Amino acid sequence: MRVIATKTGYDGTKVRDPGEEFEMPKGSTGSWFEPLADAPKAKAKAEGTGRPTTVGALAKEQGEALA
Repeated sequence: MRVIATKTGYDGTKVRDPGEEFEMPKGSTGSWFEPLADAPKAKAKAEGTGRPTTVGALAKEQGEALA
């Protein structure tokens, strides 16, 4: 199954970084990756909170949404 790393983790052969997509045996579970079917939630975890980290970033995001 295709998964995405939400944190740094070891898949048995390689250390995977947050946001990296890779294959795992079907039914595999881990606290550091999620099935790609849950990609939006997993990508937000990999990138942190998914929220802007500065006031400037928030203003830019809101400005783009209003445009």
